[in-house]
Amino acid sequence: MDVESPLLRQQIKELVRSFIRLWILVGAALPAELSRVHDFVCGLSGASGGGNAANYEGFFRVSSSLGISGSLTMGELAAGLTQPLSTTTRIVDWLVGEGYVERLPDPQDRRVVRVALTGDGRKMHLAMEKYIEEKVGQIIAPLSVTEKNALFKLVRKVVSASG
Repeated sequence: MDVESPLLRQQIKELVRSFIRLWILVGAALPAELSRVHDFVCGLSGASGGGNAANYEGFFRVSSSLGISGSLTMGELAAGLTQPLSTTTRIVDWLVGEGYVERLPDPQDRRVVRVALTGDGRKMHLAMEKYIEEKVGQIIAPLSVTEKNALFKLVRKVVSASG
């Protein structure tokens, strides 16, 4: 099974999502290697640069949450990120300013604000996700199919046990 296999690609995406969930739960940082995609991401978005790794970490955490749900209320997003609402608001303010997310009215309650990825936000998230997929694919390449399946099973088990 090579990296181009649809099943392996899906398993890698699931593995990455599992690691992100664990990462959110324990508060670890996104791997420093993500800063290497900075120029590529800025090229996609038309941004002039100037962002830092912490900003892209925040973006990836938010976009991973939104990617699963489509849109979330600010309260739902803060809870999912295990961040105070004020911290989530600052991150979302930056992402709105960069054009990666937008605030939308909730169709059922005008007092509620929802957050969703913009087209540029989706492009940026997909670029980062592709980069991570490739890195994880490289990391697990030495494993046999049996070992990869065991790894995926064990990670799922660890994530399930962690909450």
